[in-house]
Amino acid sequence: MEHFIRVVMEKQDTLSEGLNDTVFPGSEVMETEQGATVFHIPLPKALKEQESDDFADKLVEYMTAQGYDDFDIECSMNEEEISDEMRGQVNQWIKKYSKYEGGYGTMPKGYVKWALDSGIATDFIEENEAEAMEEKYGEDFDYDPFALKFYNQMPITKACMEDLEKITGDSDSDHNARIVDAVMNGEDEFYEETYDDDDHFYEEYGLMWYNEDDDPMDEAEYQGRKVKLGKPMQGDVKKFKVYVKDPKTGNVKKVNFGHGGSSVKGKSMSIKKSNPARRRSFRARHNCDNPGPRTKARYWSCRKW
Repeated sequence: MEHFIRVVMEKQDTLSEGLNDTVFPGSEVMETEQGATVFHIPLPKALKEQESDDFADKLVEYMTAQGYDDFDIECSMNEEEISDEMRGQVNQWIKKYSKYEGGYGTMPKGYVKWALDSGIATDFIEENEAEAMEEKYGEDFDYDPFALKFYNQMPITKACMEDLEKITGDSDSDHNARIVDAVMNGEDEFYEETYDDDDHFYEEYGLMWYNEDDDPMDEAEYQGRKVKLGKPMQGDVKKFKVYVKDPKTGNVKKVNFGHGGSSVKGKSMSIKKSNPARRRSFRARHNCDNPGPRTKARYWSCRKW
């Protein structure tokens, strides 16, 4: 799996001389489909949370010294173990806010549903607060439920989110929801891998095989729910996701791959298929003249090339 840190900024025609391969070995410049510039720095290993924070702080100082003042920094993260202390605090949070209902059941369940699946904020927002906001503001609330003027008028929802952020030390709802989901389902770790290059994914896993006859042997449990093993499908973090069983540990893990999804602040990475050489190389490596069935990730990757 590739590990990295990235600087995402508005489109840059040229970069500062200080952003080069000598200072950051192996670095490269990418572009999102929306036109943002991404300075990609590969890392030899995943960073722990404190290491990531320290690296990001130093990178912010360096970028500022180079004359940049409007950018985001992203860093790949390794599997995260949930400490006993955090597990206990999250369990207390679940107990406290389970007495409130959102649009998808209790607020903790709605939080996970909203952040990891539906993207519908009212699945999580306390139902009475949501009803009051919709009655008062109508479509304005529906368009952006977490705008400050609404958020500050929903004390239960606000307290629920902020209490969880204090426990995890993170304001990333996706990350926090994975922790809540893991605690709800009694797991010590949440297993997930993300590949930013399709080639790396195929090198690691090869072509996916899936029995379309609903054979129960193709099913397994992941974070308390039944999933299909080896069946690539539309993703959330990346363009595709697939559930696989790790032969070493026996654990089921979710693998994210393909350009797209939310991993670059919601912007899809351009695959530069307009480059004839890269197009030929990709299609040859993946035998795109015979892409296989629609259920396989290779079929959809080849269609893009």
